[in-house]
Amino acid sequence: MLFFGADPVEAADRYWVGGSDNNFNSSSNWSSSSGGSSGASVPGKNDKIIFDGGSDDDCMINATMEVKEVEIKSSYTGTISVASGHTFNVSCCGFTQSGGIFSGRGGTVTIYGGFDLSGGVFDFEGELNVFSEGDDSGGIDHVHVVPPIGLVPDQGHHDIPEADIYMGFESSSEPEIPQPYRDPDPNGNGNGCMSGKKWNDFYHTNICLAESQPFSDFALERSREHSRKGNFSFRVLIKPSPPSNWPPGEATHRVELAPSHDSPVERYPLEGEERWYGASYYFPKDFVFAPHHIAQEVRFIITQWQHGSAGSPALAFEIVEDEIVLEHETGESLSPNWHEPSPIAQIEKGVWIDIITRVVWHKTNGLVQVWVNDQKKYDERNTQTMYTNIDNGGGMKIGMYYWRFKEKESVEKALAAGIDNREIYIDEVREYLGKDGYEIVKPGRETSNVSTRIN
Repeated sequence: MLFFGADPVEAADRYWVGGSDNNFNSSSNWSSSSGGSSGASVPGKNDKIIFDGGSDDDCMINATMEVKEVEIKSSYTGTISVASGHTFNVSCCGFTQSGGIFSGRGGTVTIYGGFDLSGGVFDFEGELNVFSEGDDSGGIDHVHVVPPIGLVPDQGHHDIPEADIYMGFESSSEPEIPQPYRDPDPNGNGNGCMSGKKWNDFYHTNICLAESQPFSDFALERSREHSRKGNFSFRVLIKPSPPSNWPPGEATHRVELAPSHDSPVERYPLEGEERWYGASYYFPKDFVFAPHHIAQEVRFIITQWQHGSAGSPALAFEIVEDEIVLEHETGESLSPNWHEPSPIAQIEKGVWIDIITRVVWHKTNGLVQVWVNDQKKYDERNTQTMYTNIDNGGGMKIGMYYWRFKEKESVEKALAAGIDNREIYIDEVREYLGKDGYEIVKPGRETSNVSTRIN
């Protein structure tokens, strides 16, 4: 009698190439070589999986999966996520990470063969089990970690460079109350825009308050009411001009901090420069979302990258209904090409939202990436990030530019929907000039307790 057993499954290397979607359990996202043709088999328990520069697409593990070994190389900049309620097992030969982000909320990760984090970010909230070789007797060391766990490479936070600009709003030199001055309309245009006042070394105020409105109709101040880190944050309040007392010039529409031209850090990047930006945003529990039928007519900007010349910003974060969207325009500054905004975050009232933005400023070969709460939400490459008629990129402005409040009809619709003011809080604002700035600008990281810092 002859007995035929099944042949053992041959081990293989599988490279993530993405492309069709972000599903781990799809053969169209895997290749047998770095950056190679897709269609290789989905990795199994005998396979090593590799994430490298062959694809920066994100990967979602949304089923129980098992592989032999994991290697996330420094050239990979995407995010690998374990979906809630699912299990990811590394059965043999360890987990090595030197780039990218590995994250998850509510799943289970079990690793045999050790854990080596030399780069990237391991940000996992779930059940983590790590087994490694023990002593000479052949025993096994077992580490069981229950959430939360957020790990960075072995050098730790204390070795991460400081940002070129940091505002934690803890400095007593920054105002705690609305500034009682009015020096608007130096050219007699009736637009209510005041001369900017110094906020700190890097920013000055940029306020357009109708001359008929009191100072209580805006706020641009440090506040103890809410904070992402420390005791203070930046409170921004704007109330629209009342239709019954509509001003002869421009109505109230702007309450921002704008880049200072005499800043010790150059605020307007040149072509080819890479910069990283971090900030955290808070929408109070009584914040009123615009109803769908008027959402476009009452949208407003909370951060923009303004180039210092006339015309629209090339990049901006806007609020539309209950979402933060990325506005990205191309062409020329005074007649830009409008693109459909990209939603990046669903707003949860009463909860801080951390946003990290990476921009390579370029007229043809730029890059824009956005992470929200450590999840990559936007990735556009080989794109225009500088207007063709301007030789610099944008300086980061924070606050509110409510351009729709310059229109009486939009204000009337907002008031009818119960929107009689807009109030938000911003904290942990950072800017870094250079590469690999994710951890440097990440909101909430340990840093010097100052509001301005220069490397």
